[in-house]
Amino acid sequence: MLITSLVFVMQAAPAVEPLAQPEARTEVVEVAPVAPSTAIESLDSGWIAPEAQPPAPPPITLPKGHKILISVEGQVGSKISQRKDFFPIKLAEAIVVDGVEVLPAGIKGEGQVVHAAKGGFAGSAGELILAARYLMHGDRKIPLRSFKWLEEGDEFYHRGQDASGEVLAAAAIVPVFIFARGGNTTIEPGTLATAKFRAEEIFGRDGAGAVQTPDGE
Repeated sequence: MLITSLVFVMQAAPAVEPLAQPEARTEVVEVAPVAPSTAIESLDSGWIAPEAQPPAPPPITLPKGHKILISVEGQVGSKISQRKDFFPIKLAEAIVVDGVEVLPAGIKGEGQVVHAAKGGFAGSAGELILAARYLMHGDRKIPLRSFKWLEEGDEFYHRGQDASGEVLAAAAIVPVFIFARGGNTTIEPGTLATAKFRAEEIFGRDGAGAVQTPDGE
């Protein structure tokens, strides 16, 4: 009797229907094709690729002791000058390297009297020893050393000659140490001499560059 009732109950229970699943839908969206040329134009509009810049040229290096031609621009003499006096100088010839003008002619600087002694009454010679100290190029100070009067065998002497062999500038063809026998020596403005760089100097191709520290000579 128990078994029969259980079967009846199970048969009488209503059946459970499965949940309805949403129907899958697929939509097709049409995209208008874009011409390749139009796409490229839109990317390039308002923007230009920068051109590659060539590498900067290397600086010009002039060694310590490089010889230059200077001109004395003030009167200096064994009688009128005193030790440590300064006198004006200028660069008499431009410095040109590989076709680039590193320093222009005419830039100014100073020299200094190292020793001066006027001639004695007994006919002793006047003595005068000079030194170039520096040139100025804009705000840049270029230290110099040495001071040698332009002599006939010097390379600058031959540069300053015309076709007839005459020296174009008023050069004093005398030794480095001037001993004017029997009197005093006076150096007039325009007298040419050579000087040297005290230290290595580095210049940009436009004439500017780092200044090397003098070595104390």
